[in-house]
Amino acid sequence: MTPASAERQVDPARHVWVQTTPGRQAGLLIAWARDAEGKWWGKVAISDAPGEASLQLIDSSLIAPASTQTGVAETPK
Repeated sequence: MTPASAERQVDPARHVWVQTTPGRQAGLLIAWARDAEGKWWGKVAISDAPGEASLQLIDSSLIAPASTQTGVAETPK
């Protein structure tokens, strides 16, 4: 991915779910970047091992807000 424009910082950073091959993984979205073709990518901090994390560029279609839960009944109000 080659960004076409500067990153857009997310302030404050947001908790997200990242869809991975084995399931989903929690992450922390810190910025958005757009490539030359116009596709959006999220810069996400993801835990690689206990006590360790890395920043990864993740396809935006694989990122969902952590507050969004599919298949879970909504809490009554």
